[in-house]
Amino acid sequence: MKDIALFLYSKSEIMAKPWADSGIECHLFDMGMPDSRNGNIIKWGGDLRMRRKQLGELCRNNNVLVIACFSPCTDLAVAGARHFEKKALNDSMFWAVAMGLYWHGVFLADFFNIPYFCENPKTMITTLDDRKPDFKFHPCDFGGYLPEGHQHCLFPEIYPGRDAYNKETWIWCGNGFVPPVKIPVSPVSNDYPGWAKLGGKSERTKEIRSVTPEGFAKAVFVANYKSNLKIA
Repeated sequence: MKDIALFLYSKSEIMAKPWADSGIECHLFDMGMPDSRNGNIIKWGGDLRMRRKQLGELCRNNNVLVIACFSPCTDLAVAGARHFEKKALNDSMFWAVAMGLYWHGVFLADFFNIPYFCENPKTMITTLDDRKPDFKFHPCDFGGYLPEGHQHCLFPEIYPGRDAYNKETWIWCGNGFVPPVKIPVSPVSNDYPGWAKLGGKSERTKEIRSVTPEGFAKAVFVANYKSNLKIA
């Protein structure tokens, strides 16, 4: 069976890159991007919920090393709590829909017993799923995985090199996923640059604020790649 990795709600290639560079076929699923392939990175656009059959076939027919799930936080992040009442008046099921996207990744991983992690900022998941996060981190906690002189691969005008910034992120994981070892660097300030340097609700702003820290991506790969390979 072929070794692959799955990345749900992931338009950016940052999380997949260490796996792809090591020869692992990576499948990225997210809306707002066309179906495409670039080397070991295969992108699937459209609503992930319409890809259920495809996801099941990928899990049955391959050795999936990891499932990384970045479900949308728009209706779950505690930072937007002041808008919850208005959202509920407009759509009483808005939390059910948001949690369904999160559970999609968890249920898929649990059904096939695949190591996984789900990422969100400080969020209502811990209340609605009655499950505390397995660990929390700031991007600067893994900055030591990046070389000195590093500049952000996508938005160097926003994020400091070596992920030297704070943004509390929560992780739920299971099925043998190994939490990465922290190698921290000092943040350049206490402010999150995604808030300090960006305003508005444009798609570009959302994309920049949701981008995966490069150091965290490398740390996850280092902690989980060899441990999840099956020995023939």
